[in-house]
Amino acid sequence: CDSEAMSSPFLRLLLQPLVENAIQHSIRDNFEKGKILISARREGKDMVIDIVDNGKGIPEETLLQLNRDMDHGGKPVHRGVGLRNVNDRLKLYFGDNYKLKIETGPEIGTKITLRHPILEEETLRGEVAEAVR
Repeated sequence: CDSEAMSSPFLRLLLQPLVENAIQHSIRDNFEKGKILISARREGKDMVIDIVDNGKGIPEETLLQLNRDMDHGGKPVHRGVGLRNVNDRLKLYFGDNYKLKIETGPEIGTKITLRHPILEEETLRGEVAEAVR
């Protein structure tokens, strides 16, 4: 993580469900060799966080359903509740440009990218201020 990303205010409970999903759905079956890498960097006025695992990846049909649920606000059928919750919170607080991006492939793992605005401590007000503290 770059130092600016480490010190920026950030909505609570965004990373935990994503890391939990990586453990539960990607590396659980091969825990000894499983790895999860979390990195953060600044891109313009945004913080971009990647959560990457070396698990089995997400089947194409499941990925399509997850993306449909997140993009269109559909009720998650049985999976992706944590992903959907994180995605919905980002969009609720910061708008449609802030959401999750999922990349995956068989035997190459999964990468979830989270985009979050850089928040200046002195400008935080109302619900956003409460959500990041």
